[in-house]
Amino acid sequence: MIHQFAATAQRPVPTLADSIAVKKSGIITRPLADKWIDEIVAVYESSVADVMMLLMEHSRLFVEGGGAVGISALLSGRVTPAKTGTTCVVLSGGNVDLGLIPNLIRRHETKAGRRLIVFTRLPNLIEVQHVREGLDFAVRGARRLDY
Repeated sequence: MIHQFAATAQRPVPTLADSIAVKKSGIITRPLADKWIDEIVAVYESSVADVMMLLMEHSRLFVEGGGAVGISALLSGRVTPAKTGTTCVVLSGGNVDLGLIPNLIRRHETKAGRRLIVFTRLPNLIEVQHVREGLDFAVRGARRLDY
């Protein structure tokens, strides 16, 4: 059995997987981890974000970052599925800051080529606004506002 406990941070680290970012394992969880965990690996935040969106978009599952790290480890090749038997990943938790979801969606859409950001220089341009929030029209809609 391989067992490695990752180095612990001395102060809080901002992460999508905040539910599993603990300073040390507890008196109940440590013996369970010693018995059942073969290996602990690190995954990138970007991979966790990708998996959260993958699960939302394709499986209709709302999984918090700490619950998405197992799939992230599999998809990134940090761990490999068992050669025999069944590989199981627990998808847990829905405790996601709702303010974070639009950022995950924008990042995912940009990466998938469904969102475009354009930077340009226009002479004598005073102001351009693209406002979607607080307006009464379809979620995917946009329209010109005449002032």
